[in-house]
Amino acid sequence: MPSSQLFITKPEELLSYFEEGCKTPGSLKVGLEHEKFIFYEDSLQRVPYTSKNGISDLFKDLLSLGWEGIYENTTLIGLTKEGVLLTLEPGGQLEFSSSAHLNIFSLQKEHQDYIFSLLKLTAQKNFLLLGLGFDPLSSFEEIPWMPKERYLRMREYMPHKGSLGLDMMTRTASFQVSLDYVSQKDMCEKFKIGLALQPLISTLFASSVLKERCLLPFQSYRSYVWQHTDNERTGGLEFVFNDAMGFERYVEYLLNVPLYFIYREERYIPVISQTFRDFMDGNLKILPGEFPTIRDWELHISTVFPDVRLKTYLEMRGCDSGPIDFGYALAAFWVGIFYDSQSFSQIKEIVESFSKEERLYLRQETPHMGIHTLFRRESLTVLLLTCLKIAQEGLNRRSILNPKHQDESSFLKPLFQILSKKESLSDSISKKWEALSSQSEQNDFIRSLKYN
Repeated sequence: MPSSQLFITKPEELLSYFEEGCKTPGSLKVGLEHEKFIFYEDSLQRVPYTSKNGISDLFKDLLSLGWEGIYENTTLIGLTKEGVLLTLEPGGQLEFSSSAHLNIFSLQKEHQDYIFSLLKLTAQKNFLLLGLGFDPLSSFEEIPWMPKERYLRMREYMPHKGSLGLDMMTRTASFQVSLDYVSQKDMCEKFKIGLALQPLISTLFASSVLKERCLLPFQSYRSYVWQHTDNERTGGLEFVFNDAMGFERYVEYLLNVPLYFIYREERYIPVISQTFRDFMDGNLKILPGEFPTIRDWELHISTVFPDVRLKTYLEMRGCDSGPIDFGYALAAFWVGIFYDSQSFSQIKEIVESFSKEERLYLRQETPHMGIHTLFRRESLTVLLLTCLKIAQEGLNRRSILNPKHQDESSFLKPLFQILSKKESLSDSISKKWEALSSQSEQNDFIRSLKYN
């Protein structure tokens, strides 16, 4: 890979970024990211960055516990410790990003080790962490923005591309799982499977049925919001299903996506109506004759948001946030089908039977109907159960055990329960919400959902 300071002038140099992401079969790892809204527990208002008791104070307290600060100029915008990251989304959603792990038990232990000190601090500050796919209470106008220049530039850009981009930035929260690939062929197959299954699997995590205290005709409103956010850089990427898909084809896609901005001299500089290809040709109007570095490439990669995103690993990005055991379940599902050859072959056969029309149908229908979606004249739960069992068997064959002699398939339990009850988190929330008769009861119910 080129040095981060060297200029890039040939597309082949961009290919190496992804090629060097290939891992050996015995070293495949998994990572988990989960986002949580932060409210004051008494008022149920979103916590701002700066105030007498704001997010900046929380971050400063974590510095005293051995976390290392991440700064933009002099502003503390994130924290890191032993490969773990705590960062902020535009509306103050707190994102916990694990390091990479060889198994789910290791991932779980790391999370529990670090989250204990965080929860102790948030309790002292009267903060409530809430894991849902969409903010159930706050209007857009009530949400504080985080002091990151990147988000300021995106805030300026979003209203011109899609109707719900600003809601995506400030009122959504998700789970994401990162997984490795061993070759270009392996990457392509996992990319296709991930894109095809994303709408299905997201139904098991649907938790975004409330907006500003009102029930919505959705199972996952977050998914719907994403479908109305800048289609040039989001979505299902149908080209991935073509035979020509590979690292080079993905580079071509990225070269043609409009730039948000470039980063120079500790500033994000907006770029208007030009692409990374223009940058490669030395034709950026704001930097005529200058060429990009690998850091510019990495920044650009981070500004596309498809359902599955390729970096030096694959990100599965399609699920609402929720209780943390659902996060472990999501990681276990993808590990079970991707890191066992027999399960991988079985799930590949299922995905290859999907037509383009069926893939598009599932993307459009599942945000509304969730697990109650009809697919091929039967409930989607039938196919979901098949997929879960394939993942379960893959995890059984991995045979990685905890001290209780349980294998990683134990993490799938919340998903099997959803299918057994035929009731999603959104279904459960809807039933309980309809029975509430006052705002006070609503507030108590929201508090009962807090992360602990």
